[in-house]
Amino acid sequence: MLQLAIISNLSCALALWLVLFGPAFAQQGRLPPCPLSIFVWTNCVGEWASSSGNKYVSEFKDDKFNGKGSYTFTNGVTYVGEFRDNKYNGQGTLAYPEGRKKVGIWEDNVLVKSE
Repeated sequence: MLQLAIISNLSCALALWLVLFGPAFAQQGRLPPCPLSIFVWTNCVGEWASSSGNKYVSEFKDDKFNGKGSYTFTNGVTYVGEFRDNKYNGQGTLAYPEGRKKVGIWEDNVLVKSE
């Protein structure tokens, strides 16, 4: 039952992400894929995974998470929204596996205005 709830929540988060950011990613085609042969990613689109399994997908600038994207933790918590300098900054949603969500404006990983 818990697995079904997690899958349902992830499906809802993905649908929300596509509605909010799908058009932006269509325009994002101007940024090239991040090259695999260098260690610093800038002005490109890519996917990064930590050694513990956390995963970020989207834009990089100066080797930092920047732009609209998603970050998924191994515990099932997902943030979908805007990033600046590796932190949640701008419009975004933090979704927990049990269904709880924090939606609004973020500044340096802190929710400053709820919606």
